[in-house]
Amino acid sequence: MLDALLRTCRLNSLIIESLSEPAVFINKQGAIHFVNQSWINFPIHSGEKLDAYLGIRYLNLYDGDDDLKQGIARVMSAGLPSYKHEFAVQINEDKQYFLM
Repeated sequence: MLDALLRTCRLNSLIIESLSEPAVFINKQGAIHFVNQSWINFPIHSGEKLDAYLGIRYLNLYDGDDDLKQGIARVMSAGLPSYKHEFAVQINEDKQYFLM
C-alpha cells in the first residue's frame, strides 16, 4: 500500500513539474506547500529560490487584491467549489494577462 502511494506521489510530482504554466499548491491552512519549476522561472519570480515561498501564506502574496483573497478564502473554506480571477502583470514594457 505504501509503495503504491509513493509511486502515485512521484507520478503526480512529475506531471506537475512538466506543466508549462506556473503551479502553486497550498495546504488547508493556506500555506504554500509546493511550487513547480514554471513558477520559479516566471519573470516576476526570477532569481528567487523555491524555498523562499514554502510555508508562506499564499494570500499574503496578493495584498491589496481583496476580490482575489476573498475568492481563494471561500474555496479553502468550501464556500465555493472553484474560483477564477484574471489579473495583469507588468513585465518590462508589456502587460501580460493571466487566469488564476
